[in-house]
Amino acid sequence: MADKLGKEGLITKLYNGFQLLMDKEKGVSTLESLRQNAAVVGLHDFSGDEIAEMVKEGSGW
Repeated sequence: MADKLGKEGLITKLYNGFQLLMDKEKGVSTLESLRQNAAVVGLHDFSGDEIAEMVKEGSGW
């Protein structure tokens, strides 16, 4: 994907993805905002526990 989009294009895609998932009022992604927006990025089949585990793994908790 990086080869196809280039560095700038990939960064833009990632940024836009994070914008979709974040809590607009807080300006960060929260567990609740991920649960609410999961279907937008194709995670509609994931349970709340699975999303929480992804957050845990991604944050290094």
